Amino acid sequence: MFAMAAVRDISARLAAEGELQASRDALRQAEQVVAVSSDRERIARDLHDTVIQRLFGEGLNLQAALSGLDDPDRTRDRLLATIDGLDETIKELRSAIFSLQGPSRAPGGLRGDILEVTSDASAGLGFEPRVQFDGPIETIDDQIAEHLVPVVREALANVAKHAGATHVRVALLVADRVTLTITDDGSGIPDEVIGGRGVANLTARAGELGGQVTIENQPTGGVRLVWDVPLR
Repeated sequence: MFAMAAVRDISARLAAEGELQASRDALRQAEQVVAVSSDRERIARDLHDTVIQRLFGEGLNLQAALSGLDDPDRTRDRLLATIDGLDETIKELRSAIFSLQGPSRAPGGLRGDILEVTSDASAGLGFEPRVQFDGPIETIDDQIAEHLVPVVREALANVAKHAGATHVRVALLVADRVTLTITDDGSGIPDEVIGGRGVANLTARAGELGGQVTIENQPTGGVRLVWDVPLR
């Protein structure tokens, strides 16, 4: 009788261990599914915010080159610049798909990254945006920076596509929070921008860092976008 009880106890223990192992396996599989889903979402967002916007800018360059065919030297310079831009886009595409790394840092750090993005955007805008830095920019960590740079690119691409602006100001303020403010003097917010994927991406990037986005028409005309997250 004692032996039977011992056998039952061992059987119950083995069954419990089997159930525990099955639960662990199920949890591991669920974690893998979540990781794959997160990676896919990140790839989609990076492709939209970084690669697609760069392709859009290069397309505008080509359009500008076509309009200047009567000036061969200027056309040649634009085409060469576009080829260089496409080479950079291919590098970013490889990074987004294969390594899922954030955008590479320019030699000037985060300031250099933002200045590079605003310079790239000038082709689509038709003018150079004004950029202002205020506070200890170097205290922004990589996690915030990897979101901040694509946000600037996406916001400027939206202005180029929809606003018809003649002036754009990009201001980055660092205090106890990181606050990016982009204002333009364009036509205001159209419905397709309010509901577009780009605005959703800006909001999602801020939300991941515990922040928020506000986009509103200014009383004097144009749009004011504020992307605000806590400084880590």
